[in-house]
Amino acid sequence: MFNSNELFNLALAIGVVQIIFGMFVKAIAQTIRFGVKNVLSSWGWILIIVGCGGAYALESQGMLAPEVTKWIYYVAGG
Repeated sequence: MFNSNELFNLALAIGVVQIIFGMFVKAIAQTIRFGVKNVLSSWGWILIIVGCGGAYALESQGMLAPEVTKWIYYVAGG
C-alpha cells in the first residue's frame, strides 16, 4: 500500500491538521472567554500558518506562479 516515505508524509500531514485544528479550538475558546481584541495574536498565527501553507500547496501543484506565491508570503508574514 504505502512505502515508508509515503507513510511518513501521511503522518506529518495528519499531525499538521491536528495542530491547526487545536489552534482553531483554542482561538475560539479564548474568543468566547476574553473577547476578540485579546485573542488577535492567536487568530493571526492561524492566518499565517494556513495562508502560507495553502500558498505552498497551490504552488507545488502548479496552480500559482512562484512570483504570486512570494507576494502571498510577504503579505501573510507582514
